Amino acid sequence: MEIRDNSLKDHASVPQNEASGKDNQLFTLVQETTGNYRIISRSTGYGFDVLGDVKAVGDKMPVIVYPTSGATNQVFKLIEGK
Repeated sequence: MEIRDNSLKDHASVPQNEASGKDNQLFTLVQETTGNYRIISRSTGYGFDVLGDVKAVGDKMPVIVYPTSGATNQVFKLIEGK
């Protein structure tokens, strides 16, 4: 995952890409009291945000970066892969 073009703007997209280790691919996981996580970009301080506000549900919803608000579309559950 990376912030496209290392953008510092709201709504910058977060596509998958090959690992480069650059700042736009570094993130901090912040655990909530619920056990879920916010994912914060180290380069911008913005959080991952599922585009479409709190009504955004379903598969293949775009992920962007946006100032953190604690809204449910900015909180993620980490599931161990198989």
